[in-house]
Amino acid sequence: MTSPPTASLVSAVEKPWRLYDVTVRWSDDEVYTETVSARTAASARYRRFLCVSDARPDLTFRQFLGMSKARLVSAARGEPAYGYLRRHYGVDVKYGDRVVIQRECDGINGRAGVVVHPNGSTHYVHVVLDGEDHISLFHPGSIIVLPASHAPVSSDTPNAEGEPASHPAPSEIEGGRP
Repeated sequence: MTSPPTASLVSAVEKPWRLYDVTVRWSDDEVYTETVSARTAASARYRRFLCVSDARPDLTFRQFLGMSKARLVSAARGEPAYGYLRRHYGVDVKYGDRVVIQRECDGINGRAGVVVHPNGSTHYVHVVLDGEDHISLFHPGSIIVLPASHAPVSSDTPNAEGEPASHPAPSEIEGGRP
C-alpha cells in the first residue's frame, strides 16, 4: 500500500498562476472583459463569478458559465499593472516575481510567494504565498523582490526560469534587489 504524496510533491506539480481575460456577455449590448489571475481558465471564471454574484444574487454558476468565457493572455500585459507602485513607492514589482514578505505579522514574516496580476486595487502588491491558493494583498513596503526572479515572464510559467528552486536564506536577501 502506498502512502499519500507529501506536500512538497503536491506543490511541485501545481499549475502556475497565469492571466486570463474573462469575458461576460450580459446582453447583446453589455459585454465586459476583466483580467483575472488564476491557475486554470475554470478557476478564473469562478473567481469572476464570485465578484459578480454579490450584485446578481439570483445568478447561478451554471448560468454564468453559459454567458462567460476565459482566454489565456500574455503575461506581458501585467507589466503596467503595478505602475502606481513604481511611481509612488519606488517599488519595481512585476507579475511573476518571487517575493519575500517582511514587516507583517509573525505568521507572515519571511514567507515567500509569487506576484500575480492585481484584480482591483493596484495600491497593494497581490501575492500568492507558497502553499496557499488565495491572493493576499501586501503594502509595497512589506515585500522584498528576489533578484533572480525579476525577469520577463511567459504566460506558461510564474517566472522566466520556470518553477523556482529553493528560496535563498533570509540573510541572502536582507538588502533586497541590487
